[in-house]
Amino acid sequence: MGALRDADETILASRWWRIEASRAVAADPGRVWDVVGDEAGWLSWYRPLTELEVIGEPTTGVGTVLREREWLWRTTTEVVRRDEGSRIDLITRSINIRGLLTKYYRSVTVVPADDGAEVTITGAFRLGILGWGLLPYTYPQMLGALFFEYRSALRGLEQHLAETERD
Repeated sequence: MGALRDADETILASRWWRIEASRAVAADPGRVWDVVGDEAGWLSWYRPLTELEVIGEPTTGVGTVLREREWLWRTTTEVVRRDEGSRIDLITRSINIRGLLTKYYRSVTVVPADDGAEVTITGAFRLGILGWGLLPYTYPQMLGALFFEYRSALRGLEQHLAETERD
């Protein structure tokens, strides 16, 4: 796996390298946070993921390390910020395609809204040497892939909350 460099939330300010998707969810914001704030349970709603494993200790909160798989992509991600009830930030530490990215940072926020919560996933990345070498392909591909990943995850969150409400 190719190691990535550290990133922090300032990377999210870059309009050229940032992607965001939001969704209004008709559920109590506290209930939404209970699902979003349970990193080990993301496989139940973050639908693009096909595998998720918590590695070592801690198993929740800042410092939690997750091994994720989405289609061909395998990453190791760490929780670097957690504002209880409202925000969780993750930094990708490694990806299985060397040179594609040098940085990737993601934030999930839950904000109370009329009739529920507004959930937003924001991510930003920096391309590596392979990514720059294939720029006409990789830049639009990354933006599109992340947008559809986030949109699918938010749809999965809404469906998961609706299904568990019925149970």
